[in-house]
Order: sequence, then structure tokens, then C-alpha cells
Amino acid sequence: MSYGLTANSSQSVFPDIDPNTGRRIGNVKSSRSGAGLTTRFFSDSLTLDRWSSMNASFSATKLFGENAYEGVGLNGSVSLTRRFGSSASTFLTYNYLQDGLNEVFMGRHSLSLIGNFSQGNTGLRISGNKGIGVDRFSLGGEASYRLSGLWRVSYSHFFNQYRGNIFDDYYYILSYRIGWREVGLTWSKRTNRPGIQLMNTSF
Repeated sequence: MSYGLTANSSQSVFPDIDPNTGRRIGNVKSSRSGAGLTTRFFSDSLTLDRWSSMNASFSATKLFGENAYEGVGLNGSVSLTRRFGSSASTFLTYNYLQDGLNEVFMGRHSLSLIGNFSQGNTGLRISGNKGIGVDRFSLGGEASYRLSGLWRVSYSHFFNQYRGNIFDDYYYILSYRIGWREVGLTWSKRTNRPGIQLMNTSF
């Protein structure tokens, strides 16, 4: 457990949906800032069996200021990790968020799932997140194949749904490794134009 002083400034932007038509009419921007006290707790890893383990974390923060959240901000998670031999693993996490800002879009409760598979030059990854109590769902996946120690080709697909509005896109990526970093040339279905990816950040 740890505790101390903290200062924070956050801004959240999420779609503004017309309740009559269900169509997006713009963005809603909200912000919070302040300074105060925080405490954090991280559990030791609990081994369930030779392939499974569980972890938990929790934090409580009280900020003061003109634009600070009036209550106590709470953030917690419980994660279950499961390995399947040496090639595959899954991570299931329950998240709790109460901050008067991001919980409006993310949901106070949510579940996330990550799956990884790697064998030889082939890699697969899938991730999903579902807000509980809010109409929000996201799903993403990537399949990659390493051509050599420097070159890698991959395909990524992303799907996001919020209050009936859907964002769907996929990328073809050709990556080149420079040291421990990767630089990728991408092609997006949504924009129909090339782009650059640096360490999983696209431009």
C-alpha cells in the first residue's frame, strides 16, 4: 500500500448522440482538475494453479479545486491470467471506475479480455472491452507474420460501438524494426490512404 499527494488534470471527449434519431451530432467535452491525496493498494499475485493466477489493485483519490470531482475517486480492478502452454495466454479483467468524468462514457463497471498466441513467426492477438450499464463495446484483433528479423507483415481490425453508432476499420501493415522499435507503413480501409505507424501509434 502507498499514499501521498497528487495533482491531476483530465479531459474526456465522447460522442454526443441525439436521443430521438440515435445519430451522432457532435462531441461532448468534460474536464476535471485538482490537487489532493491518494492511496493505492496492489495485491500480491495469487497462484490458483500452475497455469492460472489472480491480481487485484485499488486506489482512492480525493482532489480539491474549483473543477475537482466532489466525491472520492475510486478505481479498482481484478485480473485473472491463464496460460495455455508456452504459446497462448488470456487476461480477463473486471474494472471499477468512479471519477465523475470517464465513467460517463466508459461505464462504472466494465469487463475486458485479452488473448495472445505466438508460435514461430506467427502472432495473434485479440482484445475486447464491454461497458456494463452503458451501450459501449469495442473489439480488436491483429494477425502478424515475421518475414525476417527485421520485417513483419500484419493485419489489424478494430470495431467500436457506442449507443448504436459504429466505427469499423482495418489496416494492412508492413513493419521494419529499428533497434527495439518498429516503424510501419499502413493502409486503412476507412481512409483509403497510406499512413505511418510508430510503436503502435498511427498517423
